[in-house]
Formats: sequence, C-alpha cells, structure tokens
Amino acid sequence: MTDDRSSRRFVVLFHAHPTEGDHYDLLIETDAALASWRVLDRPESATTNRSIACIQIPDHRREYLDYEGPVSGDRGDVKQHDAGHCATSPLDAPRIAIRFAGKVLKGDFVLERDEEQTNQWRLRLA
Repeated sequence: MTDDRSSRRFVVLFHAHPTEGDHYDLLIETDAALASWRVLDRPESATTNRSIACIQIPDHRREYLDYEGPVSGDRGDVKQHDAGHCATSPLDAPRIAIRFAGKVLKGDFVLERDEEQTNQWRLRLA
C-alpha cells in the first residue's frame, strides 16, 4: 500500500438514531474534516471474510474524533466503538486500502465504491 498519509486518526461511532435506525459511522481524518461512511453492520464483521455495506455520507467535523454524546437536531446519540490510527491510500479513489491499528479494527482492509452508485461502498479484509 502506498500511504497517502502515514498516521491518520480514525474513529468508529455507534450512532443510536431515532428515525434512521442504529448504525455505525466510520470517520477517517483528512486535512480539513473527517471522511465519513455509514456502516450498516458491526465493522468488525468484515474480519470474518465477508464484506459490509457502507454508504458515503457528508464529511463530519474533526471534533467527532473524541466526541461522545447527543447529536444536534435530535439526531440521537453517538458512542465510540473503536478508535486508533490508520494508513490509507488516497481517500478520493474508488478503492481505498486501509491499514487499521485500532482496538477493534486491526490489519489491512479495502473500502471499494460501487461503480454505478457512487455513494455505495463495501468494506472487507484485504
């Protein structure tokens, strides 16, 4: 893997959402914000040799790297599920190689964009 940046922070938040249902948010640090994906299953499920559906969502504020608590606009609460550092290939590519060094996510993963639906992604072991 060619690292786009050798030491990005990441966080996985469990988001208890009152209308959209509970889910996880994978947030990866960029220079300006947090690249963000809604993960539709426990992220560590990707370690069992299956892929997990993800939806790319708007970037989040960097404060979410350390935040737990209520989300503005009555959008529920978030609690940290995992956190750590990662190395990635460029985050604007349709296939992103990620080396996670977290408490739960550890090792090499791939996040791949669907060719037809650009906000649809899959997370899997590399």
